[in-house]
Amino acid sequence: MRKLLVVLMVLAFASTALAVDVKLNGFFKVKGGYFQNKYFASDDTQTEQWWEQDGEVFAKFEVEKGTAVFVRTEFHDETWKSPDGGADEDITVERAWMMHDFGSVAVHAGLMSGGGWSHSFGNDVGGKYRVKLTSKLPMGSLVAFIQKNAENGYGLAPTDDEDSEKDDSDTYAVGMKMKMGALSVEPLLVYTNNSAAVMDGDDDGMKKTSLDVGLAGDFGALGFEAELDYDSVTTDVAGAEDYNLYGLYANVFMNMGNLTPGFIFAYGSTDEDANVGYDFDDDFDSAIILGDELGVGGGDDLTGMTLYALYLNAKLSKKAKASVQYAYATSNWDSDTTASGFANPEDGAAQELDVVLSYKITDAVGYKVQFAYASVNDDVKDDADPAYYASHELKVSF
Repeated sequence: MRKLLVVLMVLAFASTALAVDVKLNGFFKVKGGYFQNKYFASDDTQTEQWWEQDGEVFAKFEVEKGTAVFVRTEFHDETWKSPDGGADEDITVERAWMMHDFGSVAVHAGLMSGGGWSHSFGNDVGGKYRVKLTSKLPMGSLVAFIQKNAENGYGLAPTDDEDSEKDDSDTYAVGMKMKMGALSVEPLLVYTNNSAAVMDGDDDGMKKTSLDVGLAGDFGALGFEAELDYDSVTTDVAGAEDYNLYGLYANVFMNMGNLTPGFIFAYGSTDEDANVGYDFDDDFDSAIILGDELGVGGGDDLTGMTLYALYLNAKLSKKAKASVQYAYATSNWDSDTTASGFANPEDGAAQELDVVLSYKITDAVGYKVQFAYASVNDDVKDDADPAYYASHELKVSF
């Protein structure tokens, strides 16, 4: 708790004693959950019940026009177990970076959000050390950055390998966000040289080239979003194989006043030799149980799978909203893999029904309830019992 008190004291001091405009926002939420038969057993099913909480404070220190420092602090993101009295390790500074706008280009430097582009498909956003440049274009904007993933060439002792600098891991990227009438196009090219994967003072390691293209369109009542993500990896890691993966995503929806029906298609390829599959990843949340909670296929969300989903979002009143989704997923894995999570991956399939209800109690306080039902079929687990999930959450935003 000491760290949090220090942060709050710094913010209070900065807003009064310095010529700095401080803007704060954040949230605090408490959630209760229930899970039955999480791993689709056919008998002796287990039940889990728990409470968890999370809180964040985001601060923008605007020193002058076009110059700012950003800080995001997270505190006590945890499942309720035994209180530890507010140990320091439960309070973390997740983001800390600065920005200056030179006019034609803005420079951002420090620990900022990375790992996401365009839509949530394939995204796993987290803290990344970057120097990023952004510039406005006639049709949109340009972004480029260098990112440090691992540093092994700094602070060397005299006896250390003189070539340890070659054991770093760095990422280089350039992308554009363009608006052409009703169509948005967002291409991003990324190259990562991960020499830290093989610590031999050489450029050996793992090299990854990615092309991510996001699309979106707004044609009156009809809208869509889509994304293609292609990854090519070469490696010198012992026992590892080179591989290529790609993911496809499309979401088509119709705005009908208080109702928005839609259809989602998502595909993740596999490479059986390398035993890897394309992961829809942590931010996508394809389905509550199969994707968000279990990550069927071996990743953070569905991995090496094909998803078909029908959904309906409804505005029930000024304060109440509801959404219903039916999802059906099939496996793209062969039967000889160990990564899919199915007993017979070649014929693996699963389905899920999700219901989410949310109510805005006040402008700052919201309440959300989630229900989910899922079942699997892989020609081996034909008699597996279904899984059930329920949760409710109270959240204060400021």
